[in-house]
Amino acid sequence: MGHISKKAIALMDDLGDKTTEGGTVAPDSTLATEKPLIDTTMLAIDFCGDRIPLREPHVARRYHAAVKHFNHPTYQQYKKQVAGDLKIISKILKQYNLPRDLKYIPLVESNFTSFAVSPRGAVGYWQFMPQTAIALGLRVDETIDERTDLVKSTHAAARYLKWLYGEMGNWTLAAAAFNSGPGKMIKQMGLQKKNNFYHLRLNSETSKYVYKIVAVKELFNSPERSSNWVDAGFLASLSAYHRSISPTGKNVLNKTAAVALAN
Repeated sequence: MGHISKKAIALMDDLGDKTTEGGTVAPDSTLATEKPLIDTTMLAIDFCGDRIPLREPHVARRYHAAVKHFNHPTYQQYKKQVAGDLKIISKILKQYNLPRDLKYIPLVESNFTSFAVSPRGAVGYWQFMPQTAIALGLRVDETIDERTDLVKSTHAAARYLKWLYGEMGNWTLAAAAFNSGPGKMIKQMGLQKKNNFYHLRLNSETSKYVYKIVAVKELFNSPERSSNWVDAGFLASLSAYHRSISPTGKNVLNKTAAVALAN
């Protein structure tokens, strides 16, 4: 379980004292200044070129949870262990003109393990089900299972991701559909009348999926910023920042939510 310092909680209490009964910020509040309460570069995180809307408290909470999940020495060691595999995947993705961020999907899917098998029967780096793999041109039979071949399975994944992008319209939804299946994603988009991943209500695994990919990307490329996202002091400042940009002036990321972030 994570820990949030007394200093951080005191800061949030102090912020709560600076609102009027109507929920607006008092005139003498430091929140009334134009100076950002946090370094906004901490929020400048994207997936395949699309900015993650971390100004929204629920998005920040989910991203924090993903970062915390990968904030472990084991994943730090993966950076060297999978460097060669990442180069191979990057080269193949480039052949299909796909974003480089997609190369982190296998770490989320299988921890870059060729013989990883899910309870449902998905196999390999990209965790393809047998029917999907065969449809994508891979050989899956009693003798050979090309889902365990990094090069062949990555070519299949690239073709699939490119098709998903055409169906979904953006890479965030395409990545989520890679996890859930396009049929389920399209169904939920229709039922909820929404086409924004961050506003869709999805099953637990898929709702966390893109956040995990981004968390891995940040761990590998921006480790200092990644470590800050599990720092209690930063979480308190983020709470204050969300309050400062809330239309009502209310502390939308309140103490309870902030403590949940740290746990």
